[in-house]
Formats: sequence, C-alpha cells, structure tokens
Amino acid sequence: MPVIGMQITKIEALRKNNPSAGFKVESVPSIVSVEEKDLPAIGNNGKALAINFNFNVDYKPDIASIKIAGEILYLEEGERVGAKTWAKSKSLPQDVMVEVYNMIFRKGLLKALELSDDMQLPPPLQIPIVAPKKNSGKAGDKDNEIEGQSSYIG
Repeated sequence: MPVIGMQITKIEALRKNNPSAGFKVESVPSIVSVEEKDLPAIGNNGKALAINFNFNVDYKPDIASIKIAGEILYLEEGERVGAKTWAKSKSLPQDVMVEVYNMIFRKGLLKALELSDDMQLPPPLQIPIVAPKKNSGKAGDKDNEIEGQSSYIG
C-alpha cells in the first residue's frame, strides 16, 4: 500500500441543535493541496507526496458539524507525476485518488464516530442493529434468540 502515513492536524466539532426526525448526515472528503516532500528515510530518492485533506461530516438541517483536517503521505510507485498533475489540473491519477479517498473515509469516519459519541449525536455511519427474533409460533422456536441486520460486507 503506497499510503505510508497519515496525521490529523485539526479537529473541529460543533453541535447547534438536537437531532430531529428526518435529519441527514453527509460525509465529504476533499483534497486541499499536494506537494512533494523530502523523506530521506523511505528510499525512493527520499520523495513522497504530502496530500493535505479536509473531511467534513454535516448533520442537516443545521444540527451539527465535524471537521477534520490532516495530511497523508503517499509513496508513488514508478514515475512520480502526482505533484505535477495536481499543479496543472487540481486532480491526481485515478489509482492514487481511490487509495487516498479510501484512507480519508476510513480514518475520518472512525474519528467522527468517536466524536459523535462524545457529543451525543447519532453516528455518522449506519451501525448494525440487533433485535429480538420474531416468534413464528412453530414448535422448537426459542424466545431468547436474536437476529441482527447489516448491509456491511467487509
């Protein structure tokens, strides 16, 4: 995996109102800047991409927001074109973008989940729910069984 490190540089969380029925949660990652960074200890001529990002979780309408900023260090394999591509078009090669956005979502949602719990907000992602199993009335059904629902595949 070419992502070799990630650090969070800023966290801001604000709760304005209590959640009400019909609220919506949006999670949006964005890349702010990309530059080459000298890291002699990593080899590869000591160069890596320093990708600065924002990850925003908004509870709508006007309930709360969580904002996370940070930096990802990405080690390009082969020809290094990321910084040049960013300078020209404010985008990165698709394989780099996919990996970087997946890392931002993975780490950002975990941190936002922790913060939402601290702020007594609903989680920013769907968590499986366990419920009592419905009794079908058939012989042998147990009253104390449970069933869970989840659409997550991991």
